[in-house]
Amino acid sequence: MGGNAQNEPNTGKKRNKTHLIIGVVAIAIVCFVLLFILLEISRVSYKVGGQYPMDTCTTIGRSFCNGTGSLPLEWGTDTVDVEGNQKSCQDILGCVDCISCGFSDPPKPGCIETWRCSDWFPETCRTGILKRVCIDFSDCGSTQAKPPEIATC
Repeated sequence: MGGNAQNEPNTGKKRNKTHLIIGVVAIAIVCFVLLFILLEISRVSYKVGGQYPMDTCTTIGRSFCNGTGSLPLEWGTDTVDVEGNQKSCQDILGCVDCISCGFSDPPKPGCIETWRCSDWFPETCRTGILKRVCIDFSDCGSTQAKPPEIATC
């Protein structure tokens, strides 16, 4: 019995240390969770139509650069709300053309564009606009000699 009585104070100290460590870890976890929630709340305020402004501008830019070879005319004027401030995609991404934005590669030096286009569609003009798709088979990365893909009828 005498031996057990001497070990009891040590066991109590060990329990107190264990409880202290568990308490500190629990507090750290709670702080981390609260910080994460606060960061997510602040990120949500940057969302525009389900996307963040940078993602929205990137999606628009890639779409136009891949489709027409240039950024939309409104790139520097149309604005997106960023925490109450109106900013253009040009301001958000800090670029002014497809190449500087990283949406397309710079033209290849000395490359000669070889454009091939589909037939105009629709076959019968109903809306006053005809369209076609043109592809540079040389893949020069330039649209200098690209034929028009939209025409009035």
